Amino acid sequence: MLARLPTPTRLAVIGLLIASLAACGGSSAVAGTWTLSNVVGGQFSVPTQGRIDLTLTSDGKVSGQGACNSYSGSYTVTGQSIVFGKLVSTQMACAAPLMAIDTAYFAALQAMTGWQVSGSNLTLTGPAGNLSLVYTNNQG
Repeated sequence: MLARLPTPTRLAVIGLLIASLAACGGSSAVAGTWTLSNVVGGQFSVPTQGRIDLTLTSDGKVSGQGACNSYSGSYTVTGQSIVFGKLVSTQMACAAPLMAIDTAYFAALQAMTGWQVSGSNLTLTGPAGNLSLVYTNNQG
């Protein structure tokens, strides 16, 4: 059927199909529950006790557990770009070092602009590439 269409129409249909497939890979490509395993260039380190989790749903919702507080919000994926909306968190009273990690982590997460999944790892990167948050998938 596609072969019977004039060339410009065929190219337009192919372009729409490619765009649709790229859009489908967006949020679902990063969806899952991830555990922070490494911070590159950040003002904090992965805590030695406990863990920091990130759950991304295919409908654009984000939630997780910081070093002390749980958080939630929204995110949008377009191609290899990711934008986090305003995050809200609980206000638990924890030890000062854990509170400092939460503050730095939440700020870092909101600054992320790019993503890449490689094997069981999700890497979020900042705008200048000088900050990366590396996560491991909890499902596999």
